[in-house]
Amino acid sequence: EDMIPKLLMLTDKLDTLITSLNAVVKSSHVTAILGNVEQATQDLTLTTKHLNNLLSRDIPTLTSTYTRVGDNMLFITENFKALDLRPTIDSVNTTISNVNAVVKQMRDPNGTLGALITDRSLYNTLNTTVADADSLLVDLKAHPKRYVHFSVFGRKDKK
Repeated sequence: EDMIPKLLMLTDKLDTLITSLNAVVKSSHVTAILGNVEQATQDLTLTTKHLNNLLSRDIPTLTSTYTRVGDNMLFITENFKALDLRPTIDSVNTTISNVNAVVKQMRDPNGTLGALITDRSLYNTLNTTVADADSLLVDLKAHPKRYVHFSVFGRKDKK
């Protein structure tokens, strides 16, 4: 007899537990969770399929391409190493040294080019000479008889 009240109490607890489990199972949260799990499973299946394609088809193609690129780079590097660039580099260095020497001479105010480049009075004189020559040409065009004496029959002596 002691057992029956315990069984009744246990039955009540089981009934409450089953009611609670039914409420949890029918809950929209559980339905949403189960839907999310189903979606995640589908996504995982699709991802696995893509990964299998990648591993079986794309990775070997990429590996082959990278191998060809590596072979080409090795070929270029070997050919580049075979070139004797020392004479070219020496020639470029000599040319640069010569250009530096010419520039140094040009900047030297005691040298001919340096004096021409740095002497402002020469510049002013040349500008004045050009302006005078321009004036002379203008006057020559305007008054040619002042500068050119021409006679078909010879020169007359002026006494």
